[in-house]
Amino acid sequence: MSHYRIVSKIGAGGMVEVYLAQDTKLDRKVAIKVERWRLRMRISLANALARLGARAKAEEILRRVDLKAVDWYGVPVLYACLNKRDKAFALLEKAYGERSPNLPYVSADPMYDSLRSDPRFQDLLKRMKLPE
Repeated sequence: MSHYRIVSKIGAGGMVEVYLAQDTKLDRKVAIKVERWRLRMRISLANALARLGARAKAEEILRRVDLKAVDWYGVPVLYACLNKRDKAFALLEKAYGERSPNLPYVSADPMYDSLRSDPRFQDLLKRMKLPE
């Protein structure tokens, strides 16, 4: 999928999402059906690699995944593992602005432990009226 650029989300249902994309090789618009679990698995794999010290491999996966097509939830943790905390918090703020229904789970999810000590995380929890 490296020669497709996601333009916008068309719709979602069940375990798939459909996106309008630009085929950069043939210079035409196409619809792409993406199975959500595949994208989540790539992000989970990149998270595991980053935690194990294989940063280059994790960065490569991150470069290949179009973040517009990914459920944001695991991506801030990946950025934190790669010492890109500003990007992690930018995604969390975006999720907050979009009122993501999954955002409150970050308050208890152990995956987010590496971000808890940051004042921005505490501020986010406070704005959501969640315990710090």
